Amino acid sequence: MGCDVAGDDKEIRLVRDAFAVEAKKWDELAAEIASLRSLGATLELEPLAFFCGNPLTAKLLGEVYEGIFRLIITLMADAETEFHELGRALLVARDLYDGTDRTSASAFIKIYGSRQ
Repeated sequence: MGCDVAGDDKEIRLVRDAFAVEAKKWDELAAEIASLRSLGATLELEPLAFFCGNPLTAKLLGEVYEGIFRLIITLMADAETEFHELGRALLVARDLYDGTDRTSASAFIKIYGSRQ
């Protein structure tokens, strides 16, 4: 589908709307990961979860698991922060978008397609 860069400001609105749609997606992902992180943070394993007949091995397995578990919770918190930052950056880009740059609008629509 072509883009009539000589037309009205419809293309510019489409570009700005696309930024807002993408920002919303990232904010929704941040909320989802926050929910999963909160749920995950409440999970616990019983002390015998890694019992394998050898107390030392069970202890080591439990420590390794706990380290990985803490890492995953930390990564989820970091992802939540990053996803929110991506959403905010897209809204800033939308607000700073120079609507007179029809070449950029045309290129953006070619990349993301028309949202008609």
